[in-house]
Amino acid sequence: MCLEIKRSLEDTPRVQREITEIVADAYWDQISLLCDDRDKMIAAMMGAYRTECFYIAYSGDAAVGVAACCPPGRRAAKVNEEQMRRVLGDELGQAAAEIMINEFEQPHDFGPDSGYIEFVATAKSAQGKGVATAITKRIMEDAPYRRLVLEVADTNAAAIGLYEKLGFSEFRRIPEPNSESGVNYRIYMEYIPEEN
Repeated sequence: MCLEIKRSLEDTPRVQREITEIVADAYWDQISLLCDDRDKMIAAMMGAYRTECFYIAYSGDAAVGVAACCPPGRRAAKVNEEQMRRVLGDELGQAAAEIMINEFEQPHDFGPDSGYIEFVATAKSAQGKGVATAITKRIMEDAPYRRLVLEVADTNAAAIGLYEKLGFSEFRRIPEPNSESGVNYRIYMEYIPEEN
């Protein structure tokens, strides 16, 4: 698969839709616990991403993968509570917004020289074709940080293997209090370039 990895420099409806659809599809097992209507969840999540943090992989004109790299103290999501309530209804929308804010907006403190990689996601049609590897490598080349950190579920053996192959290593493992998703631990992995 021939890929072009682009840093997202614009916040347009098209870019928001590309990011939202790929993230929704890649994390559907978790997202569907909130609402099992894909179109509704995509509408609720539209505009919820700081596009300037994202890299998008294209195969021709089609977006096939995304990942974000955030500076210290910042995350790539910015949940719109009002939109969530409008699309999902007051009760479900408020609950979904609170869950997503807690999960995706709380900044991590890994130090002033650490970038945080999140929302690594590949379209179903492109899975297993090196998209996540290509995006992650591009972030590793571009990022101005002395250390890159990411989180992965212990149940995602393919992602753990990918990150280890790229030079990431586990430095923290935190038990997952919500076992509905089947995840037992959140594994934090770091990459420190050799020139540091």
